[in-house]
Amino acid sequence: AMSFGREPQHGPPHKTTPPGAGPIAAGTTRRTRGMAPSAQPPLQFGVLAGGPPSAGSDDGSGAGGLRFNIPEAVAVDAAGNVFIADAQNNVIRRVTPAGVVTSFAGLAGSPGYTDGTGGAARFNAPSALDSGSAGHLYVADPFNHTIRQIPPAGAVSPHARPNGGTGSPGGA
Repeated sequence: AMSFGREPQHGPPHKTTPPGAGPIAAGTTRRTRGMAPSAQPPLQFGVLAGGPPSAGSDDGSGAGGLRFNIPEAVAVDAAGNVFIADAQNNVIRRVTPAGVVTSFAGLAGSPGYTDGTGGAARFNAPSALDSGSAGHLYVADPFNHTIRQIPPAGAVSPHARPNGGTGSPGGA
């Protein structure tokens, strides 16, 4: 069992899901750890997905063989899926309750600003996530100056842009 806290070779947790939002998850430098909400102290943590020694964008199942590149934030939907803002891969990843990791929106290694479904969408270092009551996922896309929205069907669209939508996507 692992304790929650600083892990010298991986850095401290970046962001976590709020209490009462389902399973608790925290992103560290190259992996995401989780805990069931019903757990009572002493708290036990384990690797949900990803792991050392190197960054990457592999999908699949099993904690050891998967790779992330700076998982910045996590959110959990009503079905128990854990969504991860994989910032340096420019992708939103999904971990199913069965432990299968897939790229939900965006294409690893392809930063940009494009609305679309799945790999057709583009983000630029997504850094925060939140899940809404209607099953929508909200993504902070800071270098595109937008909050993006992903409904359960997976089609990415803008939710909010500064100045009524006149901000410049792509960070320019």
